[in-house]
Amino acid sequence: SAVVSACEKGDQWWLALQLFREMSKGHVARDTIIYGAAVIACEKGDQWLLALQLIRDMIHDHVYPDTITYNAAISACEKVGVWRGALQILREMSDRFVVMDAVTYNAALSACGKGGEWWRALHLLHQMEDSRLDRDAVTYGAAVGACAKGGEWSRALQLVREMVDACIEGNTFTFGALICACEGFGQGLWA
Repeated sequence: SAVVSACEKGDQWWLALQLFREMSKGHVARDTIIYGAAVIACEKGDQWLLALQLIRDMIHDHVYPDTITYNAAISACEKVGVWRGALQILREMSDRFVVMDAVTYNAALSACGKGGEWWRALHLLHQMEDSRLDRDAVTYGAAVGACAKGGEWSRALQLVREMVDACIEGNTFTFGALICACEGFGQGLWA
C-alpha cells in the first residue's frame, strides 16, 4: 500500500492504478487502505468514473469503504462537476451508515455548484445543519459559488450574511463568488 500511496502523492495516479491492478494478479489481498489509495489516485487524476468503479469493486470483494475512501470518490466527482455521482455516493454512505463529515458535504456541495444545481447545494447545506456538522468558510464558499453560478444573487447574499452572523470569517473565494453573482445580474452596487 505504501508504493500505491507514494505514486498517488507524486501525481502518478496512472502508475498507482497499474500497481493496484498488479496486486490482484499476484494474489495480494487488497484491504480498505489499498483500495483507498487507489481511489485517491483516481481523484488526483480526475478519473471519477474509475473511482466509482473501485468503490463497487470494494463492496464486491467484501472490503468496505470508509469515510476517507468515499470522500476521495466524491472529490473526484466534484473536480469535474459530476453532481449525480457525488450524490449517489452520499446516498450510499447513508445506506451503509458510514460517517459523513464536513469534507464529505463540502465536496458534494461544490460538485452540485459546478453542475449548476444550486438548490441541491442548499439542501446539502441544510443537511449539514441538521446533522450538527460545523460549517466553515469552505462550506459557505461552495454554497455561495453554487448560487452565483445559478444566478441566485439574493440567496448568495443571504448566505454571506448567515456566515457573518455565525462569526465565520469569509475567504476570497466566498466574497469573489458573491461579487460575480451580483455583477452578473445587475446588482453590482449591492456588492
